[in-house]
Amino acid sequence: MKTITILSDGRPGHFNQTLGIAEQLRDVKIEVIQIHYKRKFFDFLIRISGFIFRFISISNTFIKLLFKISLKNNTYDEIISTSPDLIMSAGSSVATINAMLSKLKGVKSVVCMTPSFIGTAPFDLAVIPEHDLPPDKKNIIKTIGAPNRINKAFIEKEIEKWNNMLETDLLSLKSPLVSILLGGSDSYYTMDMAVVDSLLEEVENFVTQNDGQFLLTTSLRTPEAVEKELKNRFPNNKCPLLIIAHEWEDNPVPMMIGISDFIIVTEDSVSMISEAASGNNKVIVVGLESNKSKRRPRYLQVCKLLKEKGYISFIDYEQLGTGTLKNIMTELYDTQKNTPLLDDTIRVAREIQKRFL
Repeated sequence: MKTITILSDGRPGHFNQTLGIAEQLRDVKIEVIQIHYKRKFFDFLIRISGFIFRFISISNTFIKLLFKISLKNNTYDEIISTSPDLIMSAGSSVATINAMLSKLKGVKSVVCMTPSFIGTAPFDLAVIPEHDLPPDKKNIIKTIGAPNRINKAFIEKEIEKWNNMLETDLLSLKSPLVSILLGGSDSYYTMDMAVVDSLLEEVENFVTQNDGQFLLTTSLRTPEAVEKELKNRFPNNKCPLLIIAHEWEDNPVPMMIGISDFIIVTEDSVSMISEAASGNNKVIVVGLESNKSKRRPRYLQVCKLLKEKGYISFIDYEQLGTGTLKNIMTELYDTQKNTPLLDDTIRVAREIQKRFL
């Protein structure tokens, strides 16, 4: 059995990309090493060393020394003693350690997303989203969204876990069942209760008309004022489950994707959009008010790509409250239209299996 070592920077979004891919590999054992630097400065030092590593061969002795002075003792001991067959990571903070440790151990390396400073050239395989405009190279595989852990077996486990935690049978909720995944405000998008009200009004009209129900979860970026208003209104008959993200340790999104007829997700959250499209074939992405004075972040192209390829339906912020959302839901429900599931994670896992395992 092969050993897959995942180097984690502690960010759930990054970790879930690598873990999701690793869980799709056959006959492997997964080992996770949390990377901790002695100080923030050493993170920067290793990133700069990664830039040099792109062009100059660095000796194993220097790599060990660099790790020794930069990493906390327990992290250093773990990475020096590990015996992997393949090393994976996501995020710039751990990318150089991935590449250097792969050289040190004489094994293959896989990186998710384009890491700063070191780039993709030192890695045996780089998993890069199309919106980053990666070149056509042998060591690059392109994805539409972000790889994730969503698959049938994982969803079933999550449903069982939440059934036990809530002491209920979530599969007995009324159909059509709609799950709303709210993101939040950031430097480009603004979420307020006005936009959430417009969204909820159309969903409530739809489930009332069809004798269904809806579920609602927030993210860690959802504004506090929005959370407070939601808690004043829900749960109720139409919305029997409200999950405020920072009040729960467990992530409800996989469970909600699995039990729902529809998923509605705000466009600011690429990770939730990717997860929804990977596990549910009726996904509607809703636009938020944006800061027109700022350049649109490139990663937001994922919605355009997913819509063009038929994985999602999309409505603009300006269309909220006009009945467009309800009409799309009605059309999907009445026609039983099925769109394909996003298969990025499986495609990447198959490529890794074929090339390296």
